[in-house]
Formats: sequence, structure tokens, C-alpha cells
Amino acid sequence: MTEKPMWTPGPWSRGVEGNFRIYAPDGLGRQSGPVAAALHRHDNDERTANAHLIAAAPEQNAVCEKARTLAYDIVFNLPAFDVERLQERASELMTEANAVLAKARGETS
Repeated sequence: MTEKPMWTPGPWSRGVEGNFRIYAPDGLGRQSGPVAAALHRHDNDERTANAHLIAAAPEQNAVCEKARTLAYDIVFNLPAFDVERLQERASELMTEANAVLAKARGETS
């Protein structure tokens, strides 16, 4: 079983254009104060890309956890697998991975 992460729960979001801070929900459906910022570079395009990548971190971790679980099940439980269910889980994982990669690239919020 996966331990509860020590970081601020997501989903995180990037601030408005020109704001390189990363925000998390406060648990009441509102935006909290910033949890991170992409401030190192002077190039705004690079800072924006860094902010998108940082904001996607909690979802990236969740997808990696699911991929690890699926890989473990395939390696250690393959004989017990229903191929249809395996394909369904892999398809769901690919959909989630595509969504989080699009967020990390700044294609979605």
C-alpha cells in the first residue's frame, strides 16, 4: 500500500499568464497560497513551461503509482489476469498519462 505523500495534495494549478507561482486547493474548494514558483530563469517562455511542469507534479506522481501497480500485477499476477480487464486498465492509464502530459506541456490547465 502506498503511503500518504508528504507534499501538499493536488491538483495544483499555475497562476494567470505572467504569474509563475503554483497553487493548490485549500480543501474548501478555493485556491490556497502558492506552494511553489518557477523563478530561476529570466526567459518567460521557459519559466511558463517550468510552471506547467511543476503544476502537473501531483498528477504525474499518481499516474506513475498506477503504472507501477499495473506493472507489478502483470509481472507477479499475470496467470490470474483477465486479458480484457488488463486492456481496460492499460487504456485508462494511457488516457490519464496523456492528460497529465498535456498539462505538463501547458496544453491544458
